[in-house]
Amino acid sequence: GVPAYRRGIYADVIDHIDFHVYGSSAGPRMAFVVRPGGNPATITLNFTGQDSIGIDWEGALKVYLDGKWVKLEQAVAYQVEGDGTLVDVGWTAAYVHEEGTVYAGFNFGSYDPGLPLVLQIGYGPLGLGGGTDTRDRYWSTYWGGGGDDEFSCVETDEDGNAYTCGHAL
Repeated sequence: GVPAYRRGIYADVIDHIDFHVYGSSAGPRMAFVVRPGGNPATITLNFTGQDSIGIDWEGALKVYLDGKWVKLEQAVAYQVEGDGTLVDVGWTAAYVHEEGTVYAGFNFGSYDPGLPLVLQIGYGPLGLGGGTDTRDRYWSTYWGGGGDDEFSCVETDEDGNAYTCGHAL
């Protein structure tokens, strides 16, 4: 219900963590913004009532619910330094299944706790004038070392589970 180019901000959904919902010409997005003093380990997505949940071959989290697929595009985590430089923060998803509910939590790599930490979920920028998209398959594994990162293979098994091979330096 957020029109394109609009933003809804819900402050302190968790202590020192804001939730943003917004639209752009590239599509819908949502973000958790962890302000200094907040604990990003408290962010959890809960999925209840779905028929299935999994990772597709492109790295999106897909939930099958009431005969339809709901897709959460790959997420990115980053911080913005004082000069405007974006600093990628690596992360992994951690899943727990309890009595029909799937909980997706987040484990973040090293980051500066004195700067806001942003976890953005949604569509990347458009190819024409929208900037580059550096998203990787974050819903399924850690990606984003300090150097030359590369996927060498992405395959799926008969159940649609994605497996990746590569290296992160």
